[in-house]
Amino acid sequence: MTVTYIQHVPTAGWFSTFFRLLIMWKGGVMKGIWRDLLMYCTMYTAISIGYRYGISQDEELKQKFERACVYFGNNGDYIPLSFILGFYVTQVVTRWWGQFTTLAWPDTLAMNLLSYVPGKGRQKRVRRLVVRWANLAHILTLRRLSTEIARRFPTFNHLVDAGLLTEKELIKLDKIIETTDSLYPIHWVPLSWAQVEIRKAKEKGYISSDAIFKELQQSLTDLEGKNRLLLGYGWMNI
Repeated sequence: MTVTYIQHVPTAGWFSTFFRLLIMWKGGVMKGIWRDLLMYCTMYTAISIGYRYGISQDEELKQKFERACVYFGNNGDYIPLSFILGFYVTQVVTRWWGQFTTLAWPDTLAMNLLSYVPGKGRQKRVRRLVVRWANLAHILTLRRLSTEIARRFPTFNHLVDAGLLTEKELIKLDKIIETTDSLYPIHWVPLSWAQVEIRKAKEKGYISSDAIFKELQQSLTDLEGKNRLLLGYGWMNI
């Protein structure tokens, strides 16, 4: 999950902005690299001490070590390390931004439902039902990608406790999982329920025209497409 820090930038002075962000632990740079940095410093210190107080007493061993250092130094330029790292960082940032823009936001669907299926009673139940299933589909997708979401909802029973899933719907999901042997994602199932619910609302006259019906169905299709793209990011790693 992204940790925002933009609120600290305007309140910092011209000198302390960078250091203030650098020492932030949660979501900070040091939290991500401290193990690698500690390993590098330890190995560097061990080699330095070994060279100065160990092999320096043996002239032949010292020359071999220095020749090895010169060899690696001369041939290190054959590998365009800066280009490779720059390309890799570009790919990582592009991939991260692509994942963020692919997140399925149900706001458009909720606004369309409120505009196109107004009213109380049965209409209100349809709106709440469809939005809940849209959120459920997104959670089912994120459970396969995010460890934080997986810890928050480790089982389907936790989804029931959170109010995202009912006992009857849980039985339906279990049957689908049993049929597919858990080999395929099921994020699309709640959205298919939502499509059926919208079709029933159209048949009962809650939706006034075919154009509005198509718009609502397209909103659900767009959500499914975004969830599928997120799963693709999880399957294909850099």
